[in-house]
Amino acid sequence: MTARRYRSSTGIRHSSHRLALAPSDWLLLGALQGVTELLPVSSSAHVRHLAAALAARRGGDLSRRALDQTGRAIDVAGHAGSLLGLVVCARLSRPRSFGTLVRTLLPAVAASVVLRRPLARAAGDARATAAAQLASGLALLAAASCRRTTPPPERKTLELAVGFAQTIALVPGVSRSGAVVTVALALGAEREEVERLLVETHGPVLAAAAARELVPLVARSGNSAPLPLAGLALCAASAAATTIALGRPGASAARVTPAALRAAALYRVALALAAGLRAVMWHDGREGAHARRATSKSATL
Repeated sequence: MTARRYRSSTGIRHSSHRLALAPSDWLLLGALQGVTELLPVSSSAHVRHLAAALAARRGGDLSRRALDQTGRAIDVAGHAGSLLGLVVCARLSRPRSFGTLVRTLLPAVAASVVLRRPLARAAGDARATAAAQLASGLALLAAASCRRTTPPPERKTLELAVGFAQTIALVPGVSRSGAVVTVALALGAEREEVERLLVETHGPVLAAAAARELVPLVARSGNSAPLPLAGLALCAASAAATTIALGRPGASAARVTPAALRAAALYRVALALAAGLRAVMWHDGREGAHARRATSKSATL
């Protein structure tokens, strides 16, 4: 019903729940995934915003169902491509122990199962995503600007904090690496230790994120249009190539310098404000269109 009202108000027509994307669009989406995956910004939010913009430009299906289905597929392809790229350029290392893997990953996995429906609803709310981006950006800015006054926490404590941070990162618009850096620095962790934890947890988190999006995607595939497998393959290949090109050994250390973190935080704040303003204006425009249609119908009656 919502998609039908939206199509009537905008004039967009379509016959399937799928975005209309060209091969160049898939390559661009993969490249953006590869770049943002290496930075303390939300890769999924960036890629989904770009996918919606490209689909709107080409007159594709802009219903919430289409955006959600294709967004999940892009997440799977992009995360798989980034994971392959990180393996190729040796930017991953195994967790220090099985306990490290459990403490850093299990809280997020459990929360993604328990909170699956609320998280799915939040992913479709552009204003909520923008608010999460703004809050996480301001938190990262505060953590990067404050001076460490407490002794570094024990390794197990830091690992539990990382698990908590990755649970927060399930909220759409919150960057996983940004949340990890924010929480770890707030606890007084050394930047070198934060970097080691990021490298240790990056692989398992990418694999878990791809699996988390793949399950509902497969479950709903029978009720939707077939997924563009060729486009998703291009997206994955582009993400892998971009990650390999930018993921040189030693390049990741620049992410946790104060200057780099402040720049990333300010970028996220600016992006959140722009996305929030756009979401409000788009919502008001849709409500105005519905009101005008209702008025014209009542006038004809």
